[in-house]
Amino acid sequence: MKKSSFLVAIASTAFLSACGSSSSNSSTDPLSCANYCATIATACTGANNQYAFIDNQDCNTYCNAVHWNAGTVDPNAHEDTLGCRVAHAQLAANPGPASVHCWHAGPTGGNLCGNYCENYCELALEACQGANQLYPDKPTCLTACAGIAVSTQLSAQTGNDIQCRIWHLSEALIGKQIGSATLVATHCPHGKVTSAVCIGAVP
Repeated sequence: MKKSSFLVAIASTAFLSACGSSSSNSSTDPLSCANYCATIATACTGANNQYAFIDNQDCNTYCNAVHWNAGTVDPNAHEDTLGCRVAHAQLAANPGPASVHCWHAGPTGGNLCGNYCENYCELALEACQGANQLYPDKPTCLTACAGIAVSTQLSAQTGNDIQCRIWHLSEALIGKQIGSATLVATHCPHGKVTSAVCIGAVP
């Protein structure tokens, strides 16, 4: 093999190895869904459980379906990334308090790892497509989201707020990932601005 070809091969191998590490789902990779779900399952229990409506295995399903950018494991990044959520799941475990950091580590980002509207629109565009489409594009979604109230509740199935809509769109996303057209068709409409389910007083 010529020297130049050998160097190209080495460079290509290194590049592929680096790319592969960012998409790994190994529990030893800090920026993996496996590590994120294991960390948050241990740190955030009881009232702080961010995936109370699904089990830990479906945390992995959700994480792989939502396609968060990897980002970095930095609690000060304040970005809608997997890394931001992993960082806050780690802080929830030590030094805490879990009641603060679990919210940031969860699906909604707690208005810190991405704001609520970023997370809402990400879910709406990813989960609700075709006949279930809620918005044609992100700018339209963000404009609509600006008028939705934010409440003090972490996550809920009812209430005229953004958290309720994110909850239902999360269910729709799980439905899409596992191939359940029923879940998608049921929960996408509940994520609308004019929702038939997300109604009532805002806590």
